[in-house]
Amino acid sequence: MALYLLFRREKAWQRPRLRLVRADAPTVDGFVTCCGEDVDLVMGMVRAASSQDYPPCSYRVFLLDDAQSPELEDAIQAYNQQKGQQHAQQAVRYLARTKAPGKPHYFKSGNLCFGIEESSKIRPLSEYIGALGVDAIPETDWLRRMVPHLVVDSKMDAIVAGLRHYNLPAGDPLGQDIATPSDITIEHMRDAMGVTNLYGSGYVMRRAALQDIGGWPLAPSAEDLYCGHLLAGAGRGVGFCWDVCQHDLSPGSLDALSKHWR
Repeated sequence: MALYLLFRREKAWQRPRLRLVRADAPTVDGFVTCCGEDVDLVMGMVRAASSQDYPPCSYRVFLLDDAQSPELEDAIQAYNQQKGQQHAQQAVRYLARTKAPGKPHYFKSGNLCFGIEESSKIRPLSEYIGALGVDAIPETDWLRRMVPHLVVDSKMDAIVAGLRHYNLPAGDPLGQDIATPSDITIEHMRDAMGVTNLYGSGYVMRRAALQDIGGWPLAPSAEDLYCGHLLAGAGRGVGFCWDVCQHDLSPGSLDALSKHWR
C-alpha cells in the first residue's frame, strides 16, 4: 500500500467531480434507517432526504423504523400532509418490520434487507438504492453529485459520499474530524483501485449489483463494510466521491461511539 501511494504521488487518478444537470434522471430509492432515536433527530433527516434537488418522479424515500414508534409514524403522516404530498411517489413511506421472537434480527442489516425487499414490490423497480443514517444530513444535491459516477462508469457499482462532522467544538481540539473518510490518505489508494470501504451513510449502489452478490448481507455489526467487501470481491467497483455531500453527527462519548459502530 505504501509503495502504491509513493509511486502515485501526482494524484492524476483522483476521481473528478461530476454533477447531473438533466431534468430526467435514473431512478433511486433512498432508505433512512432508525431504531429508537429522538423523533426530532429522525425528522430532521427525513426533511433533508425528502428535499433533494432530484426529479421527484425518479426518487422515493423510505423511513425504516426498527423500533416501531407510533409517535414517529404519526410524525411522518403529519409531515406528508404538511408538504401536500398526495401522490404516493412523493410521500415519505414509513415501514416497520415485525420481529419474530427467538429469531435473530440482525439490527441495521436486517432492517435494510426488509426495506430493500419491500421497495422491490413497488413498481417501477428503481435502478439504484441509497442509504442515509439519521445522524448524517445530506446536501440537497447529494444525489446529483453521486449518481453521475455510476452513470459514466459501468464498471463501478457503488459510490460513497465524503462527509464532515457538524457538532464538533471550535478548533476540533481532539482531532475527531481527522477520522472522516475525506481525510484518510489511504482512501486515495482504495478509490484508485475501486475498493473503497462502503461506509454506512450517503452511499448509492446499483440494485442489480446487490442482487448479484445475494442481497444485503446479514451481520450484527459492520454490515456496510461487509457489503463493500463482497462487492469488491465479486469484481464490483466501489468508488469514493471526494465532494463533501453529507454532514455527520460525531458521537459525544465513548458509550455513544460504541453504539454508533454497532
